[in-house]
Amino acid sequence: MTLAKKMRPIPILLVMAFVLMACGEKNVAKQRVKEPELGSNNDFPTGIEKDRSPLGDDFYDVGITMLLANRNAYHGKRVLVMGVGKIAFESNGLFQNREHEQEGVGKEAIWLDIDVEKFGGEEAMKALNGQYVYVEGEFNAHLQGHLDAFGATITNITRYEKARK
Repeated sequence: MTLAKKMRPIPILLVMAFVLMACGEKNVAKQRVKEPELGSNNDFPTGIEKDRSPLGDDFYDVGITMLLANRNAYHGKRVLVMGVGKIAFESNGLFQNREHEQEGVGKEAIWLDIDVEKFGGEEAMKALNGQYVYVEGEFNAHLQGHLDAFGATITNITRYEKARK
């Protein structure tokens, strides 16, 4: 067998190697995406101790900005979030700051699907309007609140209380 016949398969092998490397890179990129760690603070400090949760340590301590920016990573997970709370007719929301709450910046806020009676009634909850509160519940990236005016929704809320700021 001549040297030319022996080298004929080499270009085919090189093409196959490049194809395999290209396919492998896509899988590597997918593997680099990590879920947020349990109890980690991925946005700003909230001062929450993990054991304060009624359901134990199985929640994500995350800020509104990080939550909305990575909504699919948190979808269906229990979260603990701090923000400016507002309980009002067709406007139960958690806002990044007081300015957003006053201006009604909905798409950068989270709708709160909350049972007000569970937390002392509407008047007790309205007393916290405009103040920083902690909210713990299940994050739903697909629901966007009243008239789809919000960025996402927190459901099954087990905690709504004034924040220690």
